[in-house]
Amino acid sequence: MKMSPHQQAQDALLNAAKLLLRPFVRLMIQYQLTFPRLRDLLKEVYVDVARSMITQDGEEPTDSRIYILTGVHRKDIKRLREQENEVLVDVPAGLSLGGAIVAQWMGNAKFLDKSGLPRPLERNGDSESPGFDWLVASVSKDVRPRAMLDELLRQNMVSVMDDKVVLNTSAFVPAEDMEKLCNYFGHNVHDHIGAAAHNIAQQGGPWLERSVYYGKLTEESVNELREMGRLQAESILTDINKKALVLRERDQNNPNAKHRFRLGCYWFEQDDQS
Repeated sequence: MKMSPHQQAQDALLNAAKLLLRPFVRLMIQYQLTFPRLRDLLKEVYVDVARSMITQDGEEPTDSRIYILTGVHRKDIKRLREQENEVLVDVPAGLSLGGAIVAQWMGNAKFLDKSGLPRPLERNGDSESPGFDWLVASVSKDVRPRAMLDELLRQNMVSVMDDKVVLNTSAFVPAEDMEKLCNYFGHNVHDHIGAAAHNIAQQGGPWLERSVYYGKLTEESVNELREMGRLQAESILTDINKKALVLRERDQNNPNAKHRFRLGCYWFEQDDQS
């Protein structure tokens, strides 16, 4: 059966979503954020966006209307509405096993030294000085400690020194730095996708969203182009910033000064076989 243009558009959009989600999911896995966390977050975003769209159309964002637009179950819509003003709990139910083990290691006095820092752990240990196997068992008895150790080693979260398992605290980005990086990440990618979505939906004139792509290049050629791109990107961003400062000063007392913009540049490279 031949698909309608609308169905073809849906399939094309889903294929694009599958592609753009891959690096994001890879990052989520790297930071031990499991599928249930993303699933719950996606429900929340669907409901929030639908409510905003309905309100912008001048309608009442009822649970039934939100359900029709999103497919999110009414009981979940009600739950999300009721918890909007609640403070989020800091210990996520969807924390991965590796993340839960690290959290236990860093927070349980049994696995800390006299300074309150995660101590190197013997593989086995005993009740007086529990080891790595005890640590894993305290979180889950469904995984072999050796398999868990191999996975933590693979992620560079631990190392083995003098037959002891050591937590690589240096592998963790400081909280304030991570918060800043994720803030830039969220806002930059939000607006990049927003520009592309605007163009796909054909809402008014197209917005700038361009890139240059080449494959089959040597590492030396890519290095040369990277430096060229960096210099030219810095130049245009500096010029735009100078002009924006002048215009913002001019628009300071203008009641119509309600708009914002973001011009971004990015660079990505990988082996063709990746």
